[in-house]
Amino acid sequence: MGVVNIEDTPDGLVLRWEQDALADIDFENSKTQATKPEHQAFIRKHTIWRCEIPVDDVLFLKPYNMRYIGWSERGQRYRFIFNEFNERGHGHVRLLEIGLDGVVNLLVEEKSATVVDYDQKLWCKISPEDNNILWTRERDGRNHLYRFSADGTLKNQITQGDWLVRSVEFVDTRERKTWFKAFGVKGQDPYHTHLACVNFGGAALRFITEEDSSHLLRFGPDRRFIIDSWSRVDLLPRAGVIDAATGKQVVFLHKAGLGPLESTYIFPERFVAQGRDHETDIYGIIIKPPNFDKDMTYPVIDIIYAHPSQFIVPKNFKNLGALRAMSEAGYVIVMVDGMGTNWRFKVFHDVAYKNMKDAGIPDHIA
Repeated sequence: MGVVNIEDTPDGLVLRWEQDALADIDFENSKTQATKPEHQAFIRKHTIWRCEIPVDDVLFLKPYNMRYIGWSERGQRYRFIFNEFNERGHGHVRLLEIGLDGVVNLLVEEKSATVVDYDQKLWCKISPEDNNILWTRERDGRNHLYRFSADGTLKNQITQGDWLVRSVEFVDTRERKTWFKAFGVKGQDPYHTHLACVNFGGAALRFITEEDSSHLLRFGPDRRFIIDSWSRVDLLPRAGVIDAATGKQVVFLHKAGLGPLESTYIFPERFVAQGRDHETDIYGIIIKPPNFDKDMTYPVIDIIYAHPSQFIVPKNFKNLGALRAMSEAGYVIVMVDGMGTNWRFKVFHDVAYKNMKDAGIPDHIA
């Protein structure tokens, strides 16, 4: 059943459309050809709808971007995320809902003196069971999950700590649990991807993956099990099937090898050093030429793409063919994620605010 041929009147107040509907057919008196034995066929019907509900847009003037969440469970309210246009930077985001009476309500609002990272970090889901709003924000300096009631009242911060939520993978609204990817596991490279699970109240937080690596994850059809592939730039990939609830490995699947390159392959070297402030850890990699001699001097190529939307230093094992080709030509290749790049913590990220020329270079020099 589909809607086609939508038209509006010149004043925009009335819509007309055609919709296919399944109907019983009297074949003795109908010329419609049927393909179903139950004597039914699709009949096109016309619908007229008057658009006469005024909506006050005072809460979403100057829209730069709108993200549509959709209708409430019973179709009484429509929700959307509004990002306000401003002269420079994106420091204001609202979650709004419009009722069938045209009244607009503010549910959640985020404001920042610098930027609200709506493009990379903002995530929202509304639970159909209780209309609770699950929402990510950087209110405490790191991206974490929060829960609001249907009217926008903050109920609790679901996740917290010196780590952050990278992305939400699955929400079980009946069991009131969410699985998400996390960055910043203690004692590891803070960009390593791990899987974690927590209930809506913030209790029973469990990190499902533990290996000191970055994890690529794929849930099975019933979400009881996960195919987990983990690696680092200096560690060949391994893969196994793990229990989604406990992280316990059910089956070990594979360990990659280098084959004929086993004796000659040179792994990139991971490093961590102090940044410009002599306090913040900065992470990077070095790729050295074959037959590297520590007593010789080599030209260095520093690969920089210091855009505030992402980080560039690879974390999983990969070919790095172009970089390796340059190293084989006699260059030392360096990659660093300096301040201003994304996915550490807000103060780290805000270095790039109205300061794109910085490009993290002071951290490269330090």
